[in-house]
Amino acid sequence: MAHHWVRRLFIIDAVYFIFLIGYFYDPVKVAVYRAGKIIFQFYNIISQAMQVILLPLISKLEAAGQREELRALAEKAVCFLFIILLPLHLLLIFGADLLLTVVYHGKYDEATAILRVLVFGAFFIPLVTVGSNIQMGMGKSKVSFSFVILVAVFNITVNLILLPVTGIIGGALATTLTMMFGGTLQFLYMRKALGLTLRGIWQRRLDALNFGRLWLANLKTANMPAR
Repeated sequence: MAHHWVRRLFIIDAVYFIFLIGYFYDPVKVAVYRAGKIIFQFYNIISQAMQVILLPLISKLEAAGQREELRALAEKAVCFLFIILLPLHLLLIFGADLLLTVVYHGKYDEATAILRVLVFGAFFIPLVTVGSNIQMGMGKSKVSFSFVILVAVFNITVNLILLPVTGIIGGALATTLTMMFGGTLQFLYMRKALGLTLRGIWQRRLDALNFGRLWLANLKTANMPAR
């Protein structure tokens, strides 16, 4: 099974970022950053759920040589993800302080700014999620691997620049910039491979709702126990 970019970005961050922030700052700062990042992990769950329906459909269309249908699927999926994530974006941007107070009982109020910064990067998650599944479904594993390397190098470089200067908020900003960078790469790839455009994505607003119904139906089927 393909592991899309959103999960890879979380893995990259989990593996080395805590060591970086621990090198520059004390354990209290590490805990504050993790408090905000744990809430942000919800985006990863949504992206993994999207893969349940998206990857098989992409593989099927690619095997049949139906590139126009594949482009339409990509446009619908990106639009649908943006629509369903928008309320979550707004909730976390405007209600981050209240949410963190409820979850952590006022222990990590400093994580509010971190969570808000991370959410701005989450606007690029639809492109990252759909693009990575497009690559894997089309059998472009080498392209996917090269993109992951580029994103990892970018993330490490930006962290090393921002962390010493701006503190733990710089780590959140580095993650956000990384998601923006990864999303841009994926959009450019889908534009070249499929002819994907921002205008085409916008025009799929109504189609995205039908895609959402299909996604939910397949997700329920996938979670049903075998009899």
